[in-house]
Parts: sequence; C-alpha cells; structure tokens
Amino acid sequence: MIRRNFLKVLALFGAKATLTATSFDETKIKAIELNECYVVGLQYYDGKDFNADTVKFLTLKSEPTNEYDENAIEVYSEELKIGYIPRTENKVISNMMRQGVQVVAKIVKFNPDDGYTHRIKVKLYQV
Repeated sequence: MIRRNFLKVLALFGAKATLTATSFDETKIKAIELNECYVVGLQYYDGKDFNADTVKFLTLKSEPTNEYDENAIEVYSEELKIGYIPRTENKVISNMMRQGVQVVAKIVKFNPDDGYTHRIKVKLYQV
C-alpha cells in the first residue's frame, strides 16, 4: 500500500458512507484510492467465466468467518462471486469494512487471456 494512501486511510478511518458499488460515481463523489491489486481465486468461483467488458465496479464483502483468513474480502459482481482480494492486501481494508467504511472496487484491467492470476486488476476506493 502506498504510504500517502495509507495516511489518508488513517485520517478518515471512522468515516461512514451509505453508497453501494452500483451508485458510486467517481466524478461526483470524492473517493480515496486505497490500493490496487489483482483479484485472486478466480478459478474456484465465477471469475473463471466472468466477462468484465460490461461491468465497471465490483462489490466487496468482508468474510470474517473464513476458515483460512479472518480478514478475507469477497469480490462480487451483482450476485456472482468472482474471487477474493489477496491476503497480502486485505488486512487494513477488512478492518475498515468491519467499522462501517464503504469500500468499492473499480476494474482497471481485464485480460481474459492472461490466466487466472492476472485476469482482473482492480483499484479499491473508500467512498
């Protein structure tokens, strides 16, 4: 995580938001970029068949009951579970989400021919 963005997160850690990923419009809302990463686990969920050409934003859900990672963050496109935010990137964002901070993911790169590890790249925003 970029230090500048981390400091912004700390400054606004208690902020509350009521927007959903579908109503998020970065031109009208001041959003703070938190991180940029690839979505992982695509081969185990609907990410293997997902086409991001028609989708701009993804919804994130904290999954504290995950048996492998208590900070797990699921990535959804409407009702389809695409995959997860990588374990190396999710701790601070998961803690923010548990405190009610709204975080959305914007697809910045989609390459259907690049295997599962680098297929969907997202930027995470606090709104």
